[in-house]
Order: sequence, then C-alpha cells, then structure tokens
Amino acid sequence: MTVPVLPRVTLAGIATLPAHVSGAGTLNVEEIRNLVIPVPNPDEQTAIATFLDAVIGGIGSLAAEVEVAIGLLQERRAALISAAVTGKIDVRGLVEADAAAPEVVAA
Repeated sequence: MTVPVLPRVTLAGIATLPAHVSGAGTLNVEEIRNLVIPVPNPDEQTAIATFLDAVIGGIGSLAAEVEVAIGLLQERRAALISAAVTGKIDVRGLVEADAAAPEVVAA
C-alpha cells in the first residue's frame, strides 16, 4: 500500500488574519504564522502508517470474533429458555429460596 507522505508544514497560510488579532492571552497571529509543525520524515510516516494498519486490522478481526460469540451466546440462551419452558430441564432447584418466592404486594 502506498502511504501519502507530507512535507514540512508551517502556518504561513494564516496571513489573511490581521496581525493585531489575539488568539489566546499573549499569543498573537504573527507568532502563530511563524510556528513550525514538526512532521516525521517519509520513512517514519510510512512506518507509523504500516503499524496503525496492522493494529486496526487486529481490532477488526477481534470485533468479528465478538460478533460470532454474541450470536452463539444468543442461540444458547434461546435454547436454554426453550428447554426450561418445555420441561426438558428442571430449573426449580437452581434458584435460592428467597428469590424463588417473591413477595406479592397488594395494591
């Protein structure tokens, strides 16, 4: 994959703003115009992009595995509920006595 490489960047393009306009406190437009933004050299940019592509690809495959697991768990939940409702499994002894008989409050 070809990664676009950026040259050295400055903010000289802000020349359309008047010099007396203040950005924040003592930072004025002239100082902003003279700022130099560091950009990694082309080899570093390519290495960073390659690393990020690998990490993002790994996240994508993990997300796919999670989706498959969610689907399987939903199927198993449905099967368990169906088996409990149809009497194929006995779930009466699986709940503690306090939770088994909830109190009924008269309205």
